[in-house]
Amino acid sequence: MTISERQQHILRLVIEEFIATAEPVGSQSLTDNKDLDVSAATIRNELRDLEDLGFLTHPHTSAGRMPTEQGYRYYVDTLMKPKAPSSGEVEAIARCVAQCSDVEQAQKQVAQYIATSLQDAVIIVRGRERLYYTGLSALFTQREFQDYSYTISVSQIFDHFEQNLDQMYDCITSVGPQTCIGSQNPLGSTTSLVGTRMGENDLFLIFGPLRLDYARAVGTINYLTQVLSQ
Repeated sequence: MTISERQQHILRLVIEEFIATAEPVGSQSLTDNKDLDVSAATIRNELRDLEDLGFLTHPHTSAGRMPTEQGYRYYVDTLMKPKAPSSGEVEAIARCVAQCSDVEQAQKQVAQYIATSLQDAVIIVRGRERLYYTGLSALFTQREFQDYSYTISVSQIFDHFEQNLDQMYDCITSVGPQTCIGSQNPLGSTTSLVGTRMGENDLFLIFGPLRLDYARAVGTINYLTQVLSQ
C-alpha cells in the first residue's frame, strides 16, 4: 500500500510518540512539532485518512490516535531506522561477555542486561530443548500491564511456551533481526517480538507488548548477532 510522504512522516511521528509515552497521540501534539510545517486542519485530515487506511485507530476514551498492528508492520518495514546500542550499552555488553567462560553463559548474562535496559523480556531457546527467560519484572512495569487481565494472559504465555516452539522456529528462520508483530507472533496476538537465530538451532528473542520499541530492539539484535555468535 502506498501512502504519501507526508502521511509517512505523520505516521512515523505518531508511532514513535506512542511507543515513548503509551498515550494516544492528538493532533495538537503534532501541530506543535517543528518538523511538520502544515496546518492543524491538514494534520487532522491526514490522521483521519491514516485511520481509514488501517494504520491508526481512535480509542473511544481519547481524542488521540494509536497504531494498529498494520501500522506497526508498515513502520518496521518501511519507516523505521534501527537504533544501535549506545557506547555505554556496548561497553556493558562487552563486560557481560568478558565475565563468562562459554557462549551459553554469555548469552544469559547479556539477556539479563538487555531485559533491564529495554524493559522487555528476553527469551533464549537452545536446541529446541532448553529454555531460558529473564526480565518479566521489567516487562511488567510497562503501562500495558496495569490491566490485570493483560498481565495474566501474557504470564500464561510463559507457562505454555514449549507448545509454540515449532512455530517460533518457523517465525525466526535466519541470523539477523526478524520481527513478529501481533497476529504474526506465535506467542500471542497482543504481543510482539524481535529475534534472531544464534547459530543453526538457538534463538535469542526480545519480547514485549505491541508497543515494543522496535528501533532499539532491532538495533540491539543486529549488534548481538556480531558478539554472541557460536
